[in-house]
Amino acid sequence: MKKTILSIFVMALLLSLFTFPVQAETYSFKQENLGIDFSDEYTVLTPSNLNKNSDIVEAIGHSVTSLKTNMQNNGIILMAVTDKNQHQIQLKSATTTFTSEIVSLSSLSGTQLDTVATQLVGKDYEVAYKNNIVFLKIKTLTSEYTSVQYVTVENGKLYTLVYYGADLSRLDTVLNSLIITEISGFSLLDGTTVLQIVLISIVIVAVMVAVVLLIISFIKDYKDRNGENDVRDYIKIKRRKF
Repeated sequence: MKKTILSIFVMALLLSLFTFPVQAETYSFKQENLGIDFSDEYTVLTPSNLNKNSDIVEAIGHSVTSLKTNMQNNGIILMAVTDKNQHQIQLKSATTTFTSEIVSLSSLSGTQLDTVATQLVGKDYEVAYKNNIVFLKIKTLTSEYTSVQYVTVENGKLYTLVYYGADLSRLDTVLNSLIITEISGFSLLDGTTVLQIVLISIVIVAVMVAVVLLIISFIKDYKDRNGENDVRDYIKIKRRKF
């Protein structure tokens, strides 16, 4: 009995030694003010590391040049792929006049969000919340592939996370690690800032009104003086006649 228990213990110990947790690596993009994690089963491709991963690039049907051009033209920050490209995740970023005006989906009310969402992705979407970020979720099901997109606007930029594959839960895992840092220059105005702007505007308007009144006063004085001179000249002329 003791030998059986000891054997089970030894086998469990050996299994634990050969069982390794899946490691995740954080990828940070300062220019985009975001960070995201991918497990080591993914190969993460960026426009700057395609040459080092040319074998993976060719395996997904591209050359280094064509994929780099595709990524740059479509605003793809990164492309994470698993072995044989069974699962692929793309992270995109773009800036437009519309997104610059929106600043952040998280700052919009329900009605405003509906209006903006329709313009961004159409009517077929769901609202999802991840890490205090509001996303618009869009699913696409075809005979060839299944994809899901999570779209948001933060810091005046449009961010899109897209998954291609058969296991949609994979994107949720990655999405939960996504962190977008707020840029102070794009943050909404707080109460103090708004009050300062209002006060400055009032002062500017008051100064302009004062300047206009002063000009009107000078013009009036000028006319009054000219009128007095005309009267005096008329009186002098009239007296001379008599």
